[in-house]
Amino acid sequence: MAKLTIELPDSMKDFVEAEVAAGHYESASALIQALLERAQWRVNVEEKLEEGLRDFENGNYSVWKKGDAKKMWEELRRQRTNVP
Repeated sequence: MAKLTIELPDSMKDFVEAEVAAGHYESASALIQALLERAQWRVNVEEKLEEGLRDFENGNYSVWKKGDAKKMWEELRRQRTNVP
């Protein structure tokens, strides 16, 4: 695993230390990794939304059947659950 040194404002350092002390994360590294994984997930979702909007604007879409939206949201929740 790669090592990275970062600088944080004191208030953020205090937050990280408090989260670790409260037992929410094993270490500062674990907290930062979790935050980065969430950020990567968000970027991925935003990219998919933008792609979908471009497709829609270009007329590339299909009509959904009853239950399709529910399936989509369930899949997004499942993916979100897999993010620590």
